[in-house]
Amino acid sequence: MLLQVTMNGLMLGLTYILIAIGFSFIFGIARIFNFAHGELYMLGGWLVVIIFGVWGLNYGLALVVAALCIGLLGIAMDRVFFQPLRGQVIPPLVVALGLQLLISAVALIIFGEKDVSISSPFSGVTSFGNLTVANERLFVILISAILIAALFLFMRFTRLGLAVRAVPQNMEAATLQGVNINKVCRIAFFIGAIMAALAGGLLAPVFYVNSFQGHWAVFKAIIIVGVGGAGTLGGTIIAGLLIGLVEAFSFQFFGSAVSEIIGFAFIIAVLLIRPQGLLGHEST
Repeated sequence: MLLQVTMNGLMLGLTYILIAIGFSFIFGIARIFNFAHGELYMLGGWLVVIIFGVWGLNYGLALVVAALCIGLLGIAMDRVFFQPLRGQVIPPLVVALGLQLLISAVALIIFGEKDVSISSPFSGVTSFGNLTVANERLFVILISAILIAALFLFMRFTRLGLAVRAVPQNMEAATLQGVNINKVCRIAFFIGAIMAALAGGLLAPVFYVNSFQGHWAVFKAIIIVGVGGAGTLGGTIIAGLLIGLVEAFSFQFFGSAVSEIIGFAFIIAVLLIRPQGLLGHEST
């Protein structure tokens, strides 16, 4: 049972990371709290529902199309709404909140307010000794881990990834070295939107999709980024895994109501001990 709960927590944690990593990515580079990030997660889920659940096309193709469409939407959001406000503090926050409400309202008009579920593209289970995992959950774990590893390798070992890392460390120095700040910010929005959309698409067959879940997603992303340390990739990964495991174990042994209390108690305890987050740096 402990192994089973651990696998459930791992699946939750990895999908939390996909949601939060894009939010952290955008904040770390563009210095914007994109409150509309959760709506990108929600739209990714709806596109998979339409392409796979309604049109009956391949699930993998649905994930790719949804990711690319939402990635392009992320670029458009930055180019139209955030680039003109680059360097300011309050106006981007107001715009982000407005986009969150606007996208949520449009989704509600188009898709309605009901929860929608789709059949799983992967039937059956896979056994590892005494551990049995549903294939749909195993797929979520594997794809999420691959995506996180791919982003880590991109940031570490590619020229573009190094440029992306240089901007949050010292924007002025990066500009003097010929780095195009607007281009890097658009890349951040593109990658962040893709990660959010993939998280929504991966969880669509496991749970359900509705037009309100973007609010939950961005709330979860803010918590994970705060616990891990704003703008830190490693901190986001560790925080996402820890929160996923804490939620899974507390739900298993204490039920949903108490698990919420335990989850928030854990978050508060971490921030009281390390206000800057697990891998964050103290402000000077």
